[in-house]
Parts: sequence; C-alpha cells; structure tokens
Amino acid sequence: MDVLRTELSPESVDLVYLDPPFNSDRQYNVIFREDQQPAAQARAFHDSWRWGPEAAVWYEEGMNYGGRIAETLVGLRRFLNQSNLMAYLAMLAPRLIELRRVLRPDGSLVLHCDPTAGHYVKILLDAIFGPENFRNELVWCYRGGGVPRNAFARKHDTLFWYAKSSNAPFFPQYEPYSAASQQLVRSRGGVSIDGRQRDLERGAHMTDWWSDINSLQTWSPERLGYPTQKPRALLERVIKALSREGSTVLDPFCGCGTTVAAAEALNRNWVGIDIAVIAISVIERMLQDDFGLRVHINGIPADFESARALARRDPFQFEAWAVSKITHLRPNKTQVGDRGVDGVGWFNVTSDSPSKIVAQVKGGQVGPAAVRDLLGTMQAEHADLGVLIVMDRITPHMAAAAASAGVYSGDGTMFARPIPRIQIASVHDHFDGRHPVLPPMLRIRPRAVGGGNPEP
Repeated sequence: MDVLRTELSPESVDLVYLDPPFNSDRQYNVIFREDQQPAAQARAFHDSWRWGPEAAVWYEEGMNYGGRIAETLVGLRRFLNQSNLMAYLAMLAPRLIELRRVLRPDGSLVLHCDPTAGHYVKILLDAIFGPENFRNELVWCYRGGGVPRNAFARKHDTLFWYAKSSNAPFFPQYEPYSAASQQLVRSRGGVSIDGRQRDLERGAHMTDWWSDINSLQTWSPERLGYPTQKPRALLERVIKALSREGSTVLDPFCGCGTTVAAAEALNRNWVGIDIAVIAISVIERMLQDDFGLRVHINGIPADFESARALARRDPFQFEAWAVSKITHLRPNKTQVGDRGVDGVGWFNVTSDSPSKIVAQVKGGQVGPAAVRDLLGTMQAEHADLGVLIVMDRITPHMAAAAASAGVYSGDGTMFARPIPRIQIASVHDHFDGRHPVLPPMLRIRPRAVGGGNPEP
C-alpha cells in the first residue's frame, strides 16, 4: 500500500495482474522461518486472516471512499460479521481501489483467485470497477496434486478480468482445432459446418476455459521453491491478450517474479512489488541469470548500513536475505524446530549421494563460540560443509576457530583443492565482492531441512 500510494502516479499502468493470498487458511512457509515475523510479512505466507484492530483499520480505509464501495463493504460486513473472511475482504478492498487509481483510462486488471473467496471478491470488483466493466471469468484448469476422498478434486483457479473503461484493448489468442475439426474443415475445402471460413494454421479463437497449461510440478525447471508460483506461460497469455508491446504491467503481489519475467520476455515495461525482501532477491537473481539485467530495486540492502538497518528492523528478513546472497543456498523453510539451520544447499560427491551444506546467520556481535555452534549443528544435520554469515568483520580468533574444523576433500578426486569445512562470510565481504568458495551446488529441493534424501 505504501508503494502504491507514494511511488506510482495516477493512470500510469496499462495492465495489473495480481495473485493475492487466497484466504486458503494454509501456511506457506517455504521461504521464511515464520515465527516472530511482523504481522503483514507473516500473513504474506500464512494466508490466514483474523478480524482484529488491523482488519478494522483496513475496513475503515475502504469506507472512507464512500459511495458504492462503502455500501458494498457495509453489506458484506452485515452478512459476514467480523469473520475471518471479512478480514480478508477488508484487506483487499483498499488495495483494489488503489490499483484502479494507477490504471490508465484504457487499462485492465486481472485478479487471480480460487473458489475459497472468489465470489465475494467479484462483488468487491463490481463495486470498484462497475459491473459493466466486467469482461471475463477465465477458468484455469490443471492437473496433479492430491485428491480428496469426500469431494471432487479441486483443480482450477479463476481469473477475473475487469477493464477500467470500454476502451481497453484485447488481442485474441488462438488454440489448435481438434483433430476431428481439422479433418472436417479440410474435407469441406476450409469451410466449417456452419459455412464459415476457418484458418487451420491460426487455430480457433480461444475460449475462457484454459486447460492446456498445467500447474508447476515438482520436476518443473521453472520451479524456484516458491509455494504459490504460477507457470510463466499463463502470465504470458494474459499479457499478450490484454496489453501492447511497450506498455506497463504491474504485479503488486509479485512473489518470485513470474509476471516480471513474462513481461520482460514480451517487451513490456513492468513494476513488481512484494513485501518480502527474499522474494525481491529471488527476482533480482532471475533477471540477472535469464536476461542479463541489473534493475533498480527499492528496499533491498545496497550497502552495509542498510543491511544493518534491516537486521535491526526485521532479523528474520535479514537472515533470509543474507542466505540468498550465497549462490544456490536457500533460506530454511522449517517454521519451528529448525535446530539452528538458517540456510541449506546440496552438492554432489557421487552421482547417487548428494552432500549437505548448512548456513547460520548471526546479526549481532559474535566470537569463536559461534563457530563451535555451527560445527555442532553440522554434526547434528550430517552436513559436510558449513557457512557462518556474520554482520561485522571476521576476527582472527573466529578465523582460527574455523580453520581448526579442518578441510573437506570429498572422495579425493572431485575438487581441485580441499575446501574448508567451515567458512565465514561477513556482510562487509559481500559488499566488497568476496564470497565463500563452495563446490558446484545441485539445484535440488530437499524433502526436509532436518534430514532425508534430497528431491530432484
């Protein structure tokens, strides 16, 4: 909300795509240790909402807009009372209002949701954009995942498309005709049974029912370990259909940056916003790796003092950011009982035996005892290598304690030279361009941080 209100001018965006929390009452804890996080950051991944003082403030913000919006909120609250669902809708309402403000007169908004609260969200959208500006309810069907025993399997999401006015552009998308349709049209000289000419190469005008793009599976190379990540093909379809090249796309809940990547690939300008520092760090690395881009980022530590400020303001975000600066290490995803593991990675010694590396982050003053703590954690986690990330510069006593842990040489043939079992990286080192020397890391996802075999 702060970014929307202070950084984005009115009528500056052509297309908004948002994939906000779904009010699913699920805990998404892949990115963060979530204990003791500030409320907004915890909710960004807990997706669990409760009526309280914060929800009441959101509700009053929505009411201040008056008119049809206020009447709708009053009606919803009268029906839902001070329920968890009402807290979710109260959070969403002022954000949707701000998103409409930044849309150009011919702009469009696409909101991605599921059946949990989608019907109430559509009422909010009708109040904010006007029911006459509703364009499509797009149904995205997918496969995979679990199947309930007492209900049909829930395998679709909904995308509501609203335009700001009747001037919003639309560029039709096409899909292949079925084999039977192609055979029939060819047998009739390119004309269908209704007498209309058909372009078999172009395909059929796409419907509002999309079943040709599956959700990301565990083996998908797109996966970044982010819990609600959507496939890039889905975002590319939305962007191509509702915007021109050179226009501006905004994603205010951008997560790991799928919208940003799709917009960049399709030659659009873009703005991504997320409350999580680690999410923005993931996008920063993706843009560098996939597009060779270095972009302007607000809110990410750019020097030692801003890193120290983040550690003081939010130690858990600092931990996640510090771990993310070590290539291929991931912040710990365990919510509680993490046994001192703030980050984890895997490397290969033999083809069927990945080895583990663990990281600990210390934001305050530390000494040799921190090295001994890490060594104990490595032993408990059966890890071969460890990285201690500290705020201030490394003292000679800490360096000596790390050296006393010895070196790791694998099977004696893999590495050009032995690697210290424990390495210390300071935030000063990061900004000076010095990083730990690690073996080639595997891009695999462990089933559990505390043990078990890794999952490809």
